[in-house]
Amino acid sequence: MSFHFDTIRTDVAQALFMAPDDIGMEDNLGDLGLDSMRIMTLVLGWQDKGLTANFLSFAEDQTLAAWKAAFDAQQTNDA
Repeated sequence: MSFHFDTIRTDVAQALFMAPDDIGMEDNLGDLGLDSMRIMTLVLGWQDKGLTANFLSFAEDQTLAAWKAAFDAQQTNDA
């Protein structure tokens, strides 16, 4: 099963009750209302979909830009 970064962006937007395009890559997701419990729920869901994800890598830097970098690095490691 392939997993795309668009899934992360869409899932984050749904958790925040926002449109994906309303969340900038550098916006602090914590400031937008994404707390650690929501991050954990998202990460667990992404793991179920096949993403090798580490909660700490998502919790440390809460921007889509940082999450995309972690996602891209993981994709490279999995290849």
